[in-house]
Amino acid sequence: MTQQRIDLGKKSESIAADFLEKQGWSILERNYRCTLGEIDIIAERIDEVAGAFRKTIALVEVKSRRRRPGLRPEHQMTLGKRRRLVRLAKSYIRARRVRARVRFDVVAVEWNAEEYVVRHHESAFDANGHVT
Repeated sequence: MTQQRIDLGKKSESIAADFLEKQGWSILERNYRCTLGEIDIIAERIDEVAGAFRKTIALVEVKSRRRRPGLRPEHQMTLGKRRRLVRLAKSYIRARRVRARVRFDVVAVEWNAEEYVVRHHESAFDANGHVT
């Protein structure tokens, strides 16, 4: 991977984290690593639902790329990548003893020169890696 791509990825992850914070999420961890791989962002939000408070943990994969017609960054989330993230999530949940609703989100950052567009796909896939 070239340094330019690495830099674009880091910049996109920071943009995604800022975006999530503006949506009411608290960033718990960035670049969580274990032997299975890495989770880009782990975020938490507490919502009130029917008078009760519910904690949600979002395990977020950030995808970015320079703009190309018909080819969006989120399309890079293959079944294999989704399943890898599910395995990582199970490891994280055990290691951190998570007691919350967990979901898998994808944040796409699409670049056109120095401008970008952010798309947040909430609950993008389920615990089997299937697109929801």
